[in-house]
Amino acid sequence: MSKATKILKHIDKTKNLTRKALVTFICNMNGREYQSGYYGTALSNLRYRKRITTDSQGFYHLTKLGKEYIDTPYKRTPEEKKQAEKWYIEEKQIREEIILINRWNKKATELLAGWTIHNVRYLRKDECKAMGFYNSPIALLLKKGDELQWIFPQSDDEGNDGGALAVGEKDILPVMRY
Repeated sequence: MSKATKILKHIDKTKNLTRKALVTFICNMNGREYQSGYYGTALSNLRYRKRITTDSQGFYHLTKLGKEYIDTPYKRTPEEKKQAEKWYIEEKQIREEIILINRWNKKATELLAGWTIHNVRYLRKDECKAMGFYNSPIALLLKKGDELQWIFPQSDDEGNDGGALAVGEKDILPVMRY
C-alpha cells in the first residue's frame, strides 16, 4: 500500500483530524520526529486534486474523489486527463511559437542589425503602381557603410499593399492613399 493511500485511509477513519495530528501520523509512518510543514507539498497536491479537504474548523476529510481514488490517489481522473492533454497541446504550441519567433528574430537581425536610417519618405504614386499597391507606405532608406537599402511596411507577407508603421506605443505613420 502506498504512503498516500495510508494517509487517505487515516484521514477517512480519524474524526476531527487536525493538520498537526496528520503531520504527526505521516512523520511516525516515515520514522521521523514531528516536523512542522513536513509533507506540505503532498498534502497541498491532494487538496488541489480534490482528494482531501478541510472543514470550517480545519479538520481533514476525504472528498468523494478521495474515497473513489483511495487506493490510487495520484491516478488521474478523466477530467484531469483532459486538462493534462489540453496543457500539453498548449505547451507544445508555445514551444513551436518560440522556435518560430526565434528563427524570424535571427533572420530580422541578420537583415537589419547595423543599418542606420539615412532617409525617410513616402513611396511615390508611380512606385506604388509598379508594385501593385493602392496605398503608399512610409519608406526608410537604410545605410551600412557605402551600401543603401530601402525598407517599407506591407499589408501582408504577399506584398498585396503598403502598410502602416507603428512608431513606439503612441504614434503611427499611416499609408497615403492616392
